[in-house]
Amino acid sequence: MTATAFWILYTYLLLATLHLLLFSIAGIFYRQERRTDSPDRRRRFAVLIPAYREDSVILATARHSIRQLYPEDLYDVIVIADSLQPETVRELRSIPVSVLEVSFDNSSKARSLNEAAGAVTRDYDAVVIIDADNLMEERFLEKANACLDTGFRVLQAHRTAKNTSTPVALLDAASEEINNHLFRKGRRALGLPSALIGSGIVMDRALYSELIPNLKTVGEDKELERMLLKKRMTTGYLDDTLVLDEKVSRSEVFQKQRTRWLGTQWQMLSETLPKLPAELLLRGNISYADKVLQMLFPPRLLLLGGSIILTALALTGIAGPVQLFWVGLLLLQVATFAIALPRSFRTVKFLRAALQVPGLFLRMVRALLSSPGSGKTFIHTPHDDHSTTRKDNV
Repeated sequence: MTATAFWILYTYLLLATLHLLLFSIAGIFYRQERRTDSPDRRRRFAVLIPAYREDSVILATARHSIRQLYPEDLYDVIVIADSLQPETVRELRSIPVSVLEVSFDNSSKARSLNEAAGAVTRDYDAVVIIDADNLMEERFLEKANACLDTGFRVLQAHRTAKNTSTPVALLDAASEEINNHLFRKGRRALGLPSALIGSGIVMDRALYSELIPNLKTVGEDKELERMLLKKRMTTGYLDDTLVLDEKVSRSEVFQKQRTRWLGTQWQMLSETLPKLPAELLLRGNISYADKVLQMLFPPRLLLLGGSIILTALALTGIAGPVQLFWVGLLLLQVATFAIALPRSFRTVKFLRAALQVPGLFLRMVRALLSSPGSGKTFIHTPHDDHSTTRKDNV
């Protein structure tokens, strides 16, 4: 490796690490979004659940969604049924929840949400978007309503794992919580908008009607976030408002899911990077610039795995006599993730699960190689059949 190539690579990885370290430290100082003790009014919510071939999980989700500690006449659960079995649709209608049946040549969550825009009329004040495998805590609508009273028009709830029975699921759950610390707690602590996840989103109804019809990609959460950043709108984060989400249990599903995510990242980067000079220099849009940086840097697993390999090569002399640079970089990354990892994951079980990381790193490399162009095609992530579901705090 030439000296020039070394410094380019090292500087890139160092900047990516420092960017994460900043949010990791900031996340320690996060404070819950303010909410009113006595809300001015109780809003009427539309809870939207896009469901594409989700017959195995949608019934349980729908039944759980109607058990909110919120006036029954002030919220409706609407399942957007795409390619569900007829018997599943019949059971949904008997729960009862509203069912909006849709059909597309090329299905995507964005198309389903767009189709539902017509059902979200002025009768509703706000919209909640959850996935077909999500379980909202029973006070979800109550907490969201109180926070909307403080002026937010968009909120992101705390999505957390409902299954950690396999090593891959446990690692996926830990990754979700690290993301929550870095890109939701950390960003809000610095006064930046919370990053969106794709579910557990609360939106003002008028804003939903304005933005959702403009969604064009399969990475609807990233596209929606980009629209909000261009409008310089702040997304709040409700760390104490839980949505349980099914984590991937098998490494091959992990690869499939990450291929879709990386494809979306490439696509969003290609669309946001050209607009960066205007947003940053002419409008002073720091939040937009930060989001571009996040997409420009590698995912955490690739960052950490690549740094471990380069450090090992440096220590054996193959990468040159600059071992301290690589060791220092690796220690910074370990510190970053150690700060962001919740205490509940610092267990022997988690350390055993960590033995799966090398295999997942290779899966991630394959996902990276397969990702160009995948952001334009919807890739469905299958769900496993879990006989037990975590019910605490829900």
